[in-house]
Amino acid sequence: MDDTHELARAEVSTPPARTAPGTNGRPDDESLINAHTDVEAIDVWLARYADSASTQESCRKEGARFLMWIQMRGLELSTVRVEDVNDYKAFLADPQPAEIWVGKRRPRMVDGRPNPLWRPFNGPLSKASIKQSATILFGLFEFLVSANWLRANPWRLTSKVRVVKDEHIERYLAPTARDALFSYVRQLSTSDDKLLRAHGVRSYWLLTVFYLAGPRRSEVANARMADIYRDVKGWWWRITGKGNKTADVPLTADFVDLMKVYRTHYSLPPLPSPAETDIPLVGDVYTGRRPASATVIYRVIVELCRRAAETVDDPWAREQLINASPHWLRHTSASDQLNEAKLPLLVVSKNHRHANISTTAPYLHVERSERHDAVQAHHLPKAQPE
Repeated sequence: MDDTHELARAEVSTPPARTAPGTNGRPDDESLINAHTDVEAIDVWLARYADSASTQESCRKEGARFLMWIQMRGLELSTVRVEDVNDYKAFLADPQPAEIWVGKRRPRMVDGRPNPLWRPFNGPLSKASIKQSATILFGLFEFLVSANWLRANPWRLTSKVRVVKDEHIERYLAPTARDALFSYVRQLSTSDDKLLRAHGVRSYWLLTVFYLAGPRRSEVANARMADIYRDVKGWWWRITGKGNKTADVPLTADFVDLMKVYRTHYSLPPLPSPAETDIPLVGDVYTGRRPASATVIYRVIVELCRRAAETVDDPWAREQLINASPHWLRHTSASDQLNEAKLPLLVVSKNHRHANISTTAPYLHVERSERHDAVQAHHLPKAQPE
């Protein structure tokens, strides 16, 4: 590797203090955060997500990549301009030079020291991933502006960054896309191939968990079979979610039936017991005994959606499946509970553990065709007699 590149990588690991803010920076005595370097400022921002490990890790990754990139260009957060933001988004689509930026997935630290084989990327990012990166970094700069660390947010002046939150929930699967996904996975679960069938059984159970209970990805990864319990009313799932808060979510008969199928496939008793603290709610394909990590869950669902997309003719359904992720299934769960099952808004809000019912309300919608049909009943007033 070029010695200059190696030196740059070493400098990134020990960023200098901000002796004087750049043109977009505010003096330290005006800042609302106790930070003296860009790294310290980013750490304060990351602390806001301490109650969600997966969110914090996503933000940490994007912040580290961007910081490394600007430092190798001789920039600081306070000297980043609109042109730099546009250059960075183009860079994400083709990280060059590849010998510095691209490589196999490896741990960043080994025995407490930086791993020389670690690289920030394992390949170019997709359009969806670039958009996610831009959204996260937009949020970072918004925070730093609010904290008086920066004067303005250059990400506001670049294209395709959502500044105003849209109250209409769009990231959910419409019935055609949803049915295509479940149909594809059902076929896998009945395959003659032993490994494909195992993959199908585990995948069908995974979709069931997301669709019927509406959990977050990290909540599924951390759940154990002992979290499923029964009282006089029926079956419940005690979910530990954001802020380490627990909540009991009621489970349907379909959920319990699919749980029996899944458990039987892995030679477990049909129903769980409180003693099964070491049995994951969703395990590995081969034994079901090793927990499926949040990363594995993400990859499995994304791949299932991509493959299901190949089975549908409807362009919109195909586009939805191509862009879907596990969180889309959580949105789909809330949407279908409200609009198809007609559950009360408060029930759905509690099931999905929304802090405020206003978070749930946007899921209450009707399809375009229904809206068009319904509005035909709205007529002009009849003329009054003269």
